[in-house]
Amino acid sequence: MIPKIENKKIAYAVLNWGMGHLTRSISILKELSLKNRITFFGNEEQIHYLKKESIPLEYKIFPDYNLNFKGKSFLVEMILNSPRMIQAIQQENQLLQKEQNQEKFDVIISDNRFGFRVSSAKSIILTHQLNIKSPIFEKQGSKLNQIYLNKFDEVWVPDFEDHRYSGDLSKAKLDSPTHFLGNISDLSAKQSEKAFDYLVIASGPEPYKSNFMEKLIAHLSSFDKKIAVAGWISESKNFESIVFLGLLNRKEMQNYICKSEKVIAKAGYTTLLDLEKTKTEAILIPTPKQYEQEYLSQYLKNHPRFTFKSENEISSID
Repeated sequence: MIPKIENKKIAYAVLNWGMGHLTRSISILKELSLKNRITFFGNEEQIHYLKKESIPLEYKIFPDYNLNFKGKSFLVEMILNSPRMIQAIQQENQLLQKEQNQEKFDVIISDNRFGFRVSSAKSIILTHQLNIKSPIFEKQGSKLNQIYLNKFDEVWVPDFEDHRYSGDLSKAKLDSPTHFLGNISDLSAKQSEKAFDYLVIASGPEPYKSNFMEKLIAHLSSFDKKIAVAGWISESKNFESIVFLGLLNRKEMQNYICKSEKVIAKAGYTTLLDLEKTKTEAILIPTPKQYEQEYLSQYLKNHPRFTFKSENEISSID
């Protein structure tokens, strides 16, 4: 459902808060790379990951937003980081403009990087958040978010027009044309013999990811179950029943999901899309005070394969 783009020179970048923004863009990169020349702008970790996917891309190191997270309160830290984010958006726009002056890209595609756009090329943003969920300043936050989105020529939403996965997050009328792409996960369901009781998928920005994983692994380590962990390595590896897999490529991720009875993961949007494609049962845990994930947990609470728990309920997982 990606709008047709052919014979163009494309610049592409994704937000670096965990790997979700990158992995959900892989299906788009694969499709567009068939008939276009794409330069991916990112950090070393993102570029290293994409190279293992064997997509014909060119690469350019590009700075991250480098926000200061300490793992205390996601909402408070987002508010405190807002001046730094605004500055980072301005800086990335200036840096991209310098690249554009030299490279003359025809199309710019950004996954949730608000400054990755130029006026001299068709600029597209990929996002499922047209509205912001928050207990305070929700209207103001959504309005500011939409001001940034309207600076782009098109908005691509990784959901269907009935908002089946994103709910109110994607219900907003923008000035910029909006295209609903459907479920863009590149994973699929596959019949496999089950080798693990649980596959734990680590995701999200640090230190929230490691804080969560340490609590979860401490609980799961007492189980007489076969457990695999993707995307994170424990500093203390003496867990007889737990296999630490590190960062998996997409084919490996699909294989491990399909040969696990159940997945335990954060309630991130990319994870939801992946698990919907693989038809997998899952226990999903939103990051406290990351209100997008908490909203998705409520919106999808009657999903037939997903069970949502808070971090305080980790001890109830058996």
